[in-house]
Amino acid sequence: MANYALDNANAHGAAHLSGLTGLFDEFSCARITESSRLRGARALEIGAGNGSVALWLADQVGPDGSVTAVDLDVSHIPSHERLTVSRLDLLEQPPPDGPFDLIHGRCVMTHLPNRATLLPALCERLAPGGTIIIEDFDPFGLERAAHLLRAPAEPAGVAELWHRYVHLRQQLFRESGSDRGFITRVPELLLQDGLGDVQAVTWCRSWRGGEPGSWHARATLQQFRPRLVEHGFPDEAVDVLVRALDDPDFSSAGRPLCSVSGRRPPA
Repeated sequence: MANYALDNANAHGAAHLSGLTGLFDEFSCARITESSRLRGARALEIGAGNGSVALWLADQVGPDGSVTAVDLDVSHIPSHERLTVSRLDLLEQPPPDGPFDLIHGRCVMTHLPNRATLLPALCERLAPGGTIIIEDFDPFGLERAAHLLRAPAEPAGVAELWHRYVHLRQQLFRESGSDRGFITRVPELLLQDGLGDVQAVTWCRSWRGGEPGSWHARATLQQFRPRLVEHGFPDEAVDVLVRALDDPDFSSAGRPLCSVSGRRPPA
């Protein structure tokens, strides 16, 4: 969180979070539903962002359940009678005390340099029979993310610019301390922590300019603009891509999300 390459408090932060919501909430909620018994559950959402998944959970757990949502910036999270929102820096502070029947985190662990110790701490907070689900972009999907199914006819060269940008974006995340390969190690780490029913599911869908995927991409592009220029990516090239991302003829192959789940054995 404190080490995150992007800032949810930035002027483009809300669009970035809305894009993630539109891209992946349907998949994330389906994974939670198939992996957990939600009625009456105690749930923890880490890196809650705009609270979309936490609010959905608050509806699903019903009057006998509860949801705790934590993030470094909680300004985007609406209120709900069954939702407790806490500002928390997971680099400096431990996760909330459990036990929890469900712990979910999307696109957060990869950015935290203490990820290898944080994951066991989260697993310790699972109740017997509880489930943890960690989700992040699949590093093996980089070339898919860099590929356009279709590019606007004008201006020429949008596909080549996009390909160059996606690879440079990966470099910028790495320079900020993100570990895009961490999600591939999560299954083994969950097994080492004594969890069972470990499963990894990867999901991807294409998107076009003007759709949620473009909101997320444009917000990331705009936040990275100064660093892109420092790395030799021209400012005018950023403008070209910003405009292209509003064009319905811009069609991305999509960016795969990997979802890893594991269950604490019953007592």
